[in-house]
Amino acid sequence: MTTWLLVLCAGVLAIQWLIEFGDLRRLHARPWTYMANAVRLGGCITMLGVAVLVPDPLSVRVAASAAAVALFLIPLRLVVRAGGVESVREIYGWYVAAARLKDKGNAPLPADDELELRQIRSRLRAVRDPRLTEWIDLMVANVDDWIRVTYWPLGLGLRLIRLHELDVELLGTDAPRAELSSDEATFRWRLFRVFARMRDCGGATRTAETEDYFRSLSRQLDGFRRPDTESFIDAVQGSARSWLSEGSPGSGPWGQLEGISALGPAADAAYWSIWPYLQVMWGAELDEEDRALLANSLATHPDNAGAA
Repeated sequence: MTTWLLVLCAGVLAIQWLIEFGDLRRLHARPWTYMANAVRLGGCITMLGVAVLVPDPLSVRVAASAAAVALFLIPLRLVVRAGGVESVREIYGWYVAAARLKDKGNAPLPADDELELRQIRSRLRAVRDPRLTEWIDLMVANVDDWIRVTYWPLGLGLRLIRLHELDVELLGTDAPRAELSSDEATFRWRLFRVFARMRDCGGATRTAETEDYFRSLSRQLDGFRRPDTESFIDAVQGSARSWLSEGSPGSGPWGQLEGISALGPAADAAYWSIWPYLQVMWGAELDEEDRALLANSLATHPDNAGAA
């Protein structure tokens, strides 16, 4: 009878542990908090075992029973307060650490760096807070790119801008500051967007329809002409005209996909003066089409596609 009573109590505590484990995950508790709660419930079952299985003296059984009840009645919020939760700033710190690994510039990544990136990715993905879902999805998508060392320029720009918007919302004054005015950042983003779409279109299967779209994108560049962008735009449009005139539907992709330097030294210098780093687009205004494209790219990310 006593053995069955102990088994029943252990089952109740196991169910309690599972419920509280889910609560701790939603709070993205620190590892110490999980350990403290496990010790609390483990101590509870130990004290119950003493109370049930030790026949004498009675005072030991009473004390053990009291200790088991006391441990069980400790509110989870006190355990969380003692062990702590991962703050938004700490989560952001993981992402910054991942970015530093990426910025070493090694391709392919050394095995140790790749392993560390994968560990950071796992920690980010383990966060279960509905308020942070989009923020986490954006960071995970970026880390995935860094692990694979492959990039979709348009998606990279969209994620970078939206991630900074969320950084400002969540981190307040601790968020990195945009360097340029919103108008200038938006100008550079929209020029980047046209060029990125040209790269996407020029790399797609070549048909009469994609050629027409490619021409329209090339013409859109004229709306961004300024003294600091003119040499870049001239080089891109010149390359586009050559590709369109020399090829035919069904032929290979736009040749300049190999890299910006292939457009020539003047265009290369102009590109890096416009975008010395992509963070100059922080603070840009995303339009409805941008946000829809970004939402779709996150929804179709391998982590989220199965749940969609």
